[in-house]
Amino acid sequence: MDRSFKGSWCFLLVFLSLSFGISLKTAERKALENFEQLKIEMIELDKKHLEKLEHFGRFLPRADIEVSYTLSKKQSFAFNFPSFPPREFVFQRESYPKFTLQILQEIYNPSSIEEYEIKKITEKSYKYLVEEKKQQILYKVREAYVKALMAKAAVEIHEKNIQSIKAHLEDVKELYREGVVAYKDILETNVKLYEAREKLASAKADYKKALNYLSYLIGEKVNEVEELTDYKEISYEEIEQTFSRVEKKPLLLYLNQQITVAEKSIDLARSYFFPRLILSAFFQRTEESDLFPKDRYAVSLALHWNLFSGFRRFRSLEISRLIYRQAIERYKETRRRTLLELKTVLEDIKAVKVKIKLAEEQLKSAKEHLRIAKEKYKAGLGTNREILDAQSYLTTAERTLKMNRYELILKVFKLNKVVGYEAF
Repeated sequence: MDRSFKGSWCFLLVFLSLSFGISLKTAERKALENFEQLKIEMIELDKKHLEKLEHFGRFLPRADIEVSYTLSKKQSFAFNFPSFPPREFVFQRESYPKFTLQILQEIYNPSSIEEYEIKKITEKSYKYLVEEKKQQILYKVREAYVKALMAKAAVEIHEKNIQSIKAHLEDVKELYREGVVAYKDILETNVKLYEAREKLASAKADYKKALNYLSYLIGEKVNEVEELTDYKEISYEEIEQTFSRVEKKPLLLYLNQQITVAEKSIDLARSYFFPRLILSAFFQRTEESDLFPKDRYAVSLALHWNLFSGFRRFRSLEISRLIYRQAIERYKETRRRTLLELKTVLEDIKAVKVKIKLAEEQLKSAKEHLRIAKEKYKAGLGTNREILDAQSYLTTAERTLKMNRYELILKVFKLNKVVGYEAF
């Protein structure tokens, strides 16, 4: 008994874990944590940060130490002075150690300053690009989630249709036993039941494929999706307010920063025409010779100015100006395209809302049509085919209304994707 009870309990736990679906919020969170494309972008952002720090290191002094031990041919000469013994003077020993310390500090280098500013702006701008990527991934997840809900709804509608056909089949059989209807009505209803089962099998396959794609996006297995409960209706006025805030779109913010980067690139190209000022300090201790001091040091301030380099600096300046113009045009084109997408989504939302109203009216008509067809059939005034057609019409109306409501939610999600942030 205990073993069977434990087995039943384990089965119940497995069943419950498979039955409860994943929520949209959970799917979004897991996608942002697991999706490989976003991980690549986050790594790239870390690279931009490190590149900025690497360029900042150029403003700090550079210190080099060299310790060596040299073997060479001895260099010397001898002097013979009257009344003094001969004496040898060594210029270079056969072996000697040497220690060198050199410190360099750029006092003024406009190129390094401009390069660092470019790296700072690039890192900041890339954060906007990562945010744009997040919105694209969130839209993919939301689109996949809603399409999974659509497929799930189709399965439920087909299952409901099958139950209705089965109930009608029992009524037809009862009427046939009473001699009210012909046997062909039973055959017609069975054929309709087979068709409904085929559609249900296809709907289940579509639902499974939708869940598989959602699993791919979030990086975990998904067996079920939960119904959306926190969706709120939005007005046209709220939507139209996004037109005045279109510049908040992360992609446009990124492209605007790229214009600033292009401006800084012009300044960088100009900086190559200016001189550099470098402070250096040098200390060396060596046993190389007895004639010269063992300790040597020097401090120097150097001005380095490249006066001619084959017109390369002029060409670089021209190219940076073209890049600046290109960045401006890219921003303008993207902004115009974003406004067009906003207008398109707004028109789509209006159209879907109209379709929802029409579908609601269609559903009321389909229910009334089926009620009348059943009454006529029971009274002997109608045919079984009319009931089956009315049932199909009702199924189509229910599915149309359900899909249009999900389509409206999907359009709102697309609106968030177009504006690039959670506007609604």
